[in-house]
Amino acid sequence: MTGDAVLAQDLVQDTCLKAYKAFSPDDEPRQIRPWLFRILINGAVDDARRARRFRCA
Repeated sequence: MTGDAVLAQDLVQDTCLKAYKAFSPDDEPRQIRPWLFRILINGAVDDARRARRFRCA
């Protein structure tokens, strides 16, 4: 999705950190895998937007 292995590894690491911070055992049970993928996709989209903004400036 990113075309760059290093950037992909950074996104996975950020996803794990965000999920760890947001996880609460007291919450309702949920599907973990779709939740993690949504965090990952949102992070990739945010990074792409950020890169496009800095490239155009």
